[in-house]
Parts: sequence; structure tokens; C-alpha cells
Amino acid sequence: MMRLNGVCGLGVAASLLAVGCAEWKTGGNIGGANQGVRSPGNRQGGIMLEDGDVAVSANGKFFATLREGRLVLGDVGGTTARALDSLPRVERIAFWPHGDGEGVFVLAGAQRDGTDGQPERVISYNRAEDRVVWEKQLTRRDRWIDVTPDGRRLILSGTDLQLLDAATGQEIGTPVQGEMPVRDLDITRDGRFFIVTQETSWAGDRPKTRIESRRTEDGTKVCEVEADNCADEMEVTEDNRAFLAPTLCQKDPVTVMKVGEECGVERQMPGFGPVAMSPDGKTAMAFIDRDVPVDPEGPAIPAEVKSSNTRFHLMVIDVKTLEFRTQPVAQDLPRYTYTPDGHTLVVDQPMDVLSAIETFDLLSGAHRAVQGPRVKLHRFAFSPDSRRAFFLSDGVFELDLANNAIRAIPLPFMPSSVNVSQDGLTVLLTNTVDRTVRFMDADTKEERGRASY
Repeated sequence: MMRLNGVCGLGVAASLLAVGCAEWKTGGNIGGANQGVRSPGNRQGGIMLEDGDVAVSANGKFFATLREGRLVLGDVGGTTARALDSLPRVERIAFWPHGDGEGVFVLAGAQRDGTDGQPERVISYNRAEDRVVWEKQLTRRDRWIDVTPDGRRLILSGTDLQLLDAATGQEIGTPVQGEMPVRDLDITRDGRFFIVTQETSWAGDRPKTRIESRRTEDGTKVCEVEADNCADEMEVTEDNRAFLAPTLCQKDPVTVMKVGEECGVERQMPGFGPVAMSPDGKTAMAFIDRDVPVDPEGPAIPAEVKSSNTRFHLMVIDVKTLEFRTQPVAQDLPRYTYTPDGHTLVVDQPMDVLSAIETFDLLSGAHRAVQGPRVKLHRFAFSPDSRRAFFLSDGVFELDLANNAIRAIPLPFMPSSVNVSQDGLTVLLTNTVDRTVRFMDADTKEERGRASY
């Protein structure tokens, strides 16, 4: 097992206490791919909104937030936003993926335990026409809602799966029930298949994870594969090669598989995850722990890592050849994200409060500590040109990637959420005290307007 002793700086011996400390500091994102990035458009599994969060549509025209559980929609740069009181309390949304489509899919009632007898509700709402296109009531309790790239199908998932026709809400086939609940769901780049990663099962002390490939058209199973690994977030390349690597498990290899029209394990590689995939799809990022106990049945840790003075090493994987190189990074668990252009990796150590954010130039191999306050990348948004990021960390900060520096942005309020417009010119910040979404000029850092809700 990858051990966390002492990662909270207090010499915590019990793993449960260590994980609890990690949860408190990072919201559960303790290492591997950084899940805190925000950007216009949909997220895998839909967008889970809480009061004060702000999401931006894929076309960049409008934003969504919550007010006391009710969905609020408004124009980016506008002066007002409207709460849709006629809709139920929202748990997740997904934007219509069409280029000019101004609508959302809403998942409501999904997280209740079902004892109240109320059905789960799925709604398609047309913002431009201010009307409900369709509403579906289901005797289900789902965690996620995904939209296929062509916008034709919705996939609801939790304990099992259900496909819906996105235009009508009609159910496509019957619920798909696996041996274990769903842990992760990915849609291939061509939109033809969705890949279901089930929760971990155990054969004695050995973890097993079943992965199924199904057609987005009707949900039929194409193939399946079983990985000797724990379940976690999976990354799928353009040619349907998949990478599965958990952070905390008794066995933590990077499992490489084929998915889509054919399924199979290709290789077990050393390392931990979750894996981050570069925007151009050419490289994947994991990390290696020098001090992990030797597993005689597992892949060997490279000699340069075993002999290193640094505990954790980044692992840059060529997704075509599966060759990889390592880079020493820190004595504490690293967390990493690619810039939108894929040229730079931004790394922090969330459990080391004194450590600086670092940048790694993936073309030259150079890495530098970012100058400025010692803050963490928990919630952040990149500009599309990859020159900067805006983030919240007990205040609002700008990460200037061109000059490798961080500076605080003085504001008269404490935002609860951050996002950026599609063109990167506007930063969206929410103020839950006066119920406004503020629009800050990304260059001048001056407020250019606000929308009240």
C-alpha cells in the first residue's frame, strides 16, 4: 500500500487519520491528476454545483450557479440572472453540447436515499426559449450525468447505467447492471463507445477491477477486461488506449489497456495516479513512489528512482510507445495538471504547506519553483492561451506562467468560486454575501460588471 505516514506534517501513523487530514486540506484530491481545474463546458460526470459555484457554458455565452439549491442562469457580462424556481433542487447539470445551443440538462432528486418515495428527475431546459423541452421521472438514484459529444445520448450512472435519448428523454434499452457499482465512466473521443469502470472487487488481498466497453447508440456491451488494480479515474486516448492508476491501493500499478472495439490488458507499469492526459493526447502523467514496498509480482521501479534522494518522481509516459521518463519532484505526494497547450505541467504538494508550486517545461525538461506566496491549486481556471491561471486559496491569486510568479489580487470580498470565459478575457467570481457573479477583466483585474441573482 502506498503509505501516507507523516504527510499532514504531524507524523500521523494511522492511515485513516492521514486520509482524514488529506480530505480536510484538499477536499479529497490529495495527489495525482488535479481535479480542481474549472473551464467552460461540461465536465466528466456532469457539473456538481453548490450554492455559489459558477459554471460557464461551452459556447461561453451564459453561466450557471445555484441559489438555495435552485438553478440560476445568466449572460456572461450581463447585469442580471434568473433563478428557475419552477425546476426542482439541482444536484448536477450538463450543458447542451451544440455550438449555439443554450440549454442545460438537469439531474435532480438523485442523491436522496429513496425513502421519501420521490422519483429522480431528469430535465432538458431550453434557455433561449425559456421552456422545459422534456422531463423524465425515474425510479433510480444516479450520481452522474454524461452527454455524448454529438449530443444524442445522455448516460445516467451510479449503481447501474441508463441511456436516454437527449432530444426526447426516452429510455434507450433497459438499465445496465454490472457486478459492482460504477466507479468511473468515459466516452471515447469518437463518441462511439462509453467505457465503464466498476468499483474494486477483491480476490483475497488482490484487487480486481472490471472495465466494460459499450456502444453509445444502444448500450450494448462490446467487450470487457479485468485489471489487477483498484478502480479510479481512467484516461482514454484518441486511439482508445486506456490508463488506470489509483493513488491509494494495496497494489498501485499503471494499468494500460485497449478499450473500444476490443478489450485487453497491454501492460502493467510502475507508478500511481490518477493519470493526467495532455490536451494533445500525446503524453500521460503519473508518479512513482521510491519508498513503496517491493511487490514481487508487480512491475519493477526504475533504478534511478530507487537510488534517488527524492521520494516522489513524475512519470511522463508516451501514450504511443509506452516509453517513459522520470523526474524527481518532491518528498511529499505530488498533484499535477497540464496547461491547455500541453507544454507545461503545474505541480503542487497539497500536504506540504511550505512547498512552492512548480512548473515543468515538458519540451526542455526544465523545472522551476514559482515565486510568490506559498499557496495551493485547489480551485483554479487557466486562460486559453496558457499564460496564466486564476485560483482561490484563502484569497484570489494569479499564476503568471509567462514569468513563473504568483501574486495576490486584492478584492473587497471573498469569492466562493472561480471560472473564466471562453475567450479568457473575463474571470467570473461569485460573491455569496450579496448574491452576485462578478466579471473581472483578466488583464486589468478591474471589475467590468456584475450580475445579481
